[in-house]
Amino acid sequence: MSFVKTVLVSNDAGATSTAVDPGKLVLFVNDTATASGSWAAAVAGTKYQFMTGNGKSIRFDGADIVKASNKAYTAGTSQVLQVTPVIESDGSAFIKLIDVTDGREKFAIATFEAVGAANNAAAVDQLVAAINASKRDVFKDVEAAENSGDATIIDITIPKGYIFRGASNDASSAVTQGTAPVLPFGTPALVAADVDAALPFEGVTNLAGQNVVKPASTATGTYQAFVIELNKTVGDREDVHEITVYIAAANTTLNGQFDTLLGL
Repeated sequence: MSFVKTVLVSNDAGATSTAVDPGKLVLFVNDTATASGSWAAAVAGTKYQFMTGNGKSIRFDGADIVKASNKAYTAGTSQVLQVTPVIESDGSAFIKLIDVTDGREKFAIATFEAVGAANNAAAVDQLVAAINASKRDVFKDVEAAENSGDATIIDITIPKGYIFRGASNDASSAVTQGTAPVLPFGTPALVAADVDAALPFEGVTNLAGQNVVKPASTATGTYQAFVIELNKTVGDREDVHEITVYIAAANTTLNGQFDTLLGL
């Protein structure tokens, strides 16, 4: 069994074109370019294929579709962690920040310390300064400040697109979440990254053949995504394919046609 992911991007503001160029998306139904205004629900026995000027999906039967979903654009919300530092008998306190965004075991961790603080207020000042002075990895973009309503609390604002956990010394309060994170989706940078992640399956890393020129990203504005999961059987082997199509969020007509095609 193999897994192949294809990512296509449409910046088209219209919804009826059957012309293929880098900014437009065309659906071929039984090998005929079909204007989106006439898309019907995908059915068994009908062959489909998506194409833009920068790529194409596998040709698949309506019966091959295992699952379809959509996801709307969101700008995201920065996570805010809060802690009340309390010094130990030697005037020390620490805050440990852990990047758990990827959900894997090899987490990026940074520890920020207050040393020899005369009191808790001094520890707050040292810890805020230490966090804001960080130059390492994602931690350089973390921002710390005294809470506007309670100067004994530190608010730690995490960059959008990241999820952190925290720990502190025994005397301090637990690190709690003041604002839950909402991961951004459908931004040009994230769309371009998804395109790049799928490109190796198209032969960009093929060292045996001719050089492959990676197409430039056409992502601009904001996007909604439609994801189609397929099972394709070739002989005795079942392959899994994922087709992700990013559609300009402003193109409500084309987004609606996708809903019709995929039964969403």
